[in-house]
Amino acid sequence: MRRESKRSGTFKDKLGDYANAFARSEKFDGAKANIIIRDIYKARYSESMKVTLDGLKAREAALQDHDKSLATSHAQAVGQQIEQGDKVSFYRAFDSEAVKLTQTLGVTEATAKTLMKEAFEEHSDQSFYDWGKALEKQYYTPQIEKERAERQLAKNQEQKQSLRQSR
Repeated sequence: MRRESKRSGTFKDKLGDYANAFARSEKFDGAKANIIIRDIYKARYSESMKVTLDGLKAREAALQDHDKSLATSHAQAVGQQIEQGDKVSFYRAFDSEAVKLTQTLGVTEATAKTLMKEAFEEHSDQSFYDWGKALEKQYYTPQIEKERAERQLAKNQEQKQSLRQSR
């Protein structure tokens, strides 16, 4: 639940899903399960889910220009991960940098991603997604295709070897 709150800034849908799943295997209804999950959350984290979300929203409202420049550097790091990483797709790099920014700023991942996207587009004349996808096409796709070709070559060699052995 805490992970979902920090990821998306909401918990109601997941709480309902978890409560209903929990209630199916127990002798009480979904509303009772909802209360139990909320109580467990409060005991574990010393605050209610609502307080957690209010804290995240307060930090988002208090963001300053320095925080937005951090978002620019994290957005540019997405490109570095794609270029230098071993089979790192745009969305994987974007998620990774958003998590880092989330931990630094104490905001939701959704807010971090929005900040990164907006900060990048303010400092460059192109779409963040188009830029990332172009890098992915340049660096990630060739790595994947090379690996696919190697697997196909190994498969073909195995087939030839088994044909020779069967003769």
